Amino acid sequence: YGLKPEHGIDDFETFLNINTYLVSDLASTDPMRASLALIKLTSLYFDDLHSSFIRGSYMYERDPDIEDTVDLIIYANSRIKREGSPIRNIVLDLSNNDGGSASAAVFVMSWFLGEADIALRDVFTGAETNAMYLADVNLDGKYNGDDNVGTGYKLYCLTSNSSFSCGNLLPAACKSSGKVTLVGQTTGGGSCMVLPCTTAAGAVFQISGSMQLSIIKNGAFYNIDSGITPHFFLDKPESFYDRPALAEYLRELK
Repeated sequence: YGLKPEHGIDDFETFLNINTYLVSDLASTDPMRASLALIKLTSLYFDDLHSSFIRGSYMYERDPDIEDTVDLIIYANSRIKREGSPIRNIVLDLSNNDGGSASAAVFVMSWFLGEADIALRDVFTGAETNAMYLADVNLDGKYNGDDNVGTGYKLYCLTSNSSFSCGNLLPAACKSSGKVTLVGQTTGGGSCMVLPCTTAAGAVFQISGSMQLSIIKNGAFYNIDSGITPHFFLDKPESFYDRPALAEYLRELK
């Protein structure tokens, strides 16, 4: 640890015992306990921006990493489809999703709708293509109804004007499918894939690139950059966070 002098650390035994009380947890043979202690040590006690906890041990079963979309959907699917599950209504909350990985969006789309139909257009050349994807969500090597919730469930998607890029693409597919009720606010748009750039002097920036992701509607590429309008509007921001009231509202929708 390169900042021992700056942080006044002569030896870690003294530092840990006096400042953190994490010694027994860090030395634990329980991977979960040791990892949680390491999170506290790097994030709370070192707190130098370079130090951070990246990923937990493979040796313990854990709740999915909330930043790992694929892991999260695999976990959610297993809980929804577990034996004796009472779940019949599923809400996909994209109200604060400002985009990210197109591959993750395709995975979620396949799980939620049964398949992912994606269109791609080059705005410079006008060239267009589309592809259909299936995801093996339950990891059994087969592509079937166990991999998705596209049938047998009432599906909802929460959107807001913060739903951008891939957080805009998914609601577009949901609405086009006719399987999902969109609730919230018109999405923020953002159909172009990100283009990373750099100047000759080494400055790094990014812009909206020339490749647009969207859906096929009535046999043609459909530009979704202006956003997707929900079926039912939620005018107040607090409506998204009062979960009991929101659940009751969704149950009453026809």
